[in-house]
Amino acid sequence: MKTRQILRLLLFLPLICYIYISIYYDNDITTREGQKNKFISDNFRVDKIGDLNFTISSKDWPFKDKLDNEFLLLSLKFDNNVDIHQSKLIFQINAFAKSKERILNRLILHDFINDSSEIILKNHDLFGDKVNLGLLSNFSYEDIIIKICILQPDSILNNAKPRLEIENYKGSSGVYGYAIFNVWINNFILILSIICVTIYVFIGYKKENYKI
Repeated sequence: MKTRQILRLLLFLPLICYIYISIYYDNDITTREGQKNKFISDNFRVDKIGDLNFTISSKDWPFKDKLDNEFLLLSLKFDNNVDIHQSKLIFQINAFAKSKERILNRLILHDFINDSSEIILKNHDLFGDKVNLGLLSNFSYEDIIIKICILQPDSILNNAKPRLEIENYKGSSGVYGYAIFNVWINNFILILSIICVTIYVFIGYKKENYKI
């Protein structure tokens, strides 16, 4: 094969790269929006004062690594029907990660919960069977530690069997905006692919005219 032919074939590399990235992106979206990408803790008790600690690692939840550099939605989920507006439960919640002997805050209370040191559950809305608590910034190299401090227990709410639920926050575009950077790269590769294919067609057209 002549060198010129090899160079012409190389013009298809950006297109092949773009197709590969597109397939990978579609598979990644399917993974992120699948039903199995939720982390749901065991039931815990809220009928007595005290601290509850949860550690979420990639071993506990393998999909955590798939959601690297994403916001995660943290919710309080109930197995049984509950009227939270009658609830007496008051608690504090915090999420953090340990890195080089430092404690890094990983919880954003966002729009779901007011910026209060105490969460009074009856003041918030129930979405289906859960109450959205806030957002967690997730990085695959960190374990997330969630601490709940029960200040005022609720024995009736305890019968609803509460759990913690963590899932991908669909409004996330990357914790620090890296996702939009990936979009720019993909668009650049697409434009480059179009240019290369156009050059390939143009060279072929000129070659055919030359033969005539």
